Amino acid sequence: MNREYEEYLGSEEWRVKRGRRLAIGKGRCAVCGGGEGLQVHHLTYERIFREEMCDLLPLCERHHEAAERLVREGRLSRVGDVLFLAT
Repeated sequence: MNREYEEYLGSEEWRVKRGRRLAIGKGRCAVCGGGEGLQVHHLTYERIFREEMCDLLPLCERHHEAAERLVREGRLSRVGDVLFLAT
């Protein structure tokens, strides 16, 4: 993670955007429906710093880590459907 991105994730702008996306998702992980340890996964970095709600997906920590691991391993594209993790 680069410095600019780290600063962005600590910004008020991101806090508001993250909160909006979590509210749209009704405070639940898009994979398992859990409400603990929610994070917001970037489906794309194409519009980084000016994301649209469709670029973001609420995931619990476990499913966010799984999605990121699969992206790193090349088994899931950044825009891949992470919902298969539910199977």
